[in-house]
Amino acid sequence: MSHTPPPTPASGERARPTNAAPPQPAEGSTPGQVSTRRLPSKTTRKRPPRWLRMALIAALGITTIVLALFNLPRSPGSPYQPLYFASNRESTTQVYRLGRDGEITTMTAAGGSDPAVAPNGDLYFSAIRGGKLNIYRLGQNGAAYQVTGGGGNSQPAPAADGVLYFTSNRDGSLEIYRLDTTGVTIQMTNSPDGADSHSSAPVANGSLYFVSDRDGAEEIYRIDSHGGVTRMTFSPSGSYSNQPVVGRNGVLYFVSDRDGSDEIFYIALDGTVVQLTSSPAGKGSWQPCPASDGSLYFTSDRNGTAEVYRLSPGGAIDRMTFSPPGRTSEQPALKIN
Repeated sequence: MSHTPPPTPASGERARPTNAAPPQPAEGSTPGQVSTRRLPSKTTRKRPPRWLRMALIAALGITTIVLALFNLPRSPGSPYQPLYFASNRESTTQVYRLGRDGEITTMTAAGGSDPAVAPNGDLYFSAIRGGKLNIYRLGQNGAAYQVTGGGGNSQPAPAADGVLYFTSNRDGSLEIYRLDTTGVTIQMTNSPDGADSHSSAPVANGSLYFVSDRDGAEEIYRIDSHGGVTRMTFSPSGSYSNQPVVGRNGVLYFVSDRDGSDEIFYIALDGTVVQLTSSPAGKGSWQPCPASDGSLYFTSDRNGTAEVYRLSPGGAIDRMTFSPPGRTSEQPALKIN
């Protein structure tokens, strides 16, 4: 299977082309028909008064501006599929959807975070309701259906086979659980005493990436379909690696502070670790979200507060969200086709 390399870091913007509709024949006319109406001669034609000509010019200018606004490309790098994210732009943290036209829609009514989109398009999120943290699924009718019970459940990670992985502290420490399509929940990880396992990222072959501090600092591990656990990252002393995400081509993306601040990396098929983002001094980039078109969405505070950005395959970085002052937007989520 051919491998599409992840995007390379750079800067810049790309404009999206617009399509103009073909001209239509005037009302009451037939395409190709030649008018036989006789025009008045030059001696009888009267020039409109100056005030009327100026009014017509002004009206034409306003019409041109309005048409241009309707045909302007939207925010640079607008997603080719709905982009979900969490934001406290309206005080309470909610899950929002950014459409291709730049329109922002509130998806949750009573708070929500950790958005995750299943391959079938279902939206999962975490929310505290009734004093307990659980995972919900947003139905096509806009209603939220609770899918976990007991509280302490978060970080939903839906898989292609309809299975939902999530993190829970129901047994004291954080562990990864699996909820199958019949409603049966199975514990997937068993961390050593005092350690946690969280932030799962399912793979198409049935294996699962997750984060654990079982060897000291947080590192990324993989558990295969037979239960075998393999350590995937080896961060320098004093640093960590977390937030694993699997791209469409099977590439593992993650976040690490191995170079001083949080940046996004990926592991190439030959095992090489490649850095994708380079944030300004004192800033960081985290929460990678690979798209099916080869671009990468992520969260960064490079402009002051946390916002969602897009790194195109060509290296251009576009800002996707613009939160009100003092507010943030983060946790980008896309459906992986």
